[in-house]
Amino acid sequence: MSISFLPVLQKLAEIPSAVDKDELLSTCKRAHAQNTWRKDISKAPASINYPLQRLHNVKNEITVTQFGIVLRDNCNIIASALRKRTVQLAHDVHQGIVRTKQLLRQKVWFPGMDSFVEDTIKTCIPCQATYVSHQQRPLNMSPLPESSWSELSRISRS
Repeated sequence: MSISFLPVLQKLAEIPSAVDKDELLSTCKRAHAQNTWRKDISKAPASINYPLQRLHNVKNEITVTQFGIVLRDNCNIIASALRKRTVQLAHDVHQGIVRTKQLLRQKVWFPGMDSFVEDTIKTCIPCQATYVSHQQRPLNMSPLPESSWSELSRISRS
């Protein structure tokens, strides 16, 4: 269990209460405890239906701690209210998208984490200011020849 990461992340007391307030994770806890995944997915509101299906796909990797924290393997599944702050804490040193994902994947997980991290970091002003674009400029088109084979005849005369 990766409780050692929690004090850095948030106060330990915040996490179980955030899990209980989070509709997705409270439904996940109930479905996990009562083994009612299919029923809970069919009754779930549209806002949590797809994430709940994603949690169902990894249901064998999910456990609930005695503190009420939901884990996927050894990673804490972060409640939606704590996701932004969690990503910001991992991104404090502005090491980019890939490094931030690596740091987060060591200890936390939530459905859609990759796209959430990418969206958050793409709006980070210090990162935008120092980002060097590696995109090549589009090639310039050469002018169209006046007639067929005129370019080739010009090259052969040289």
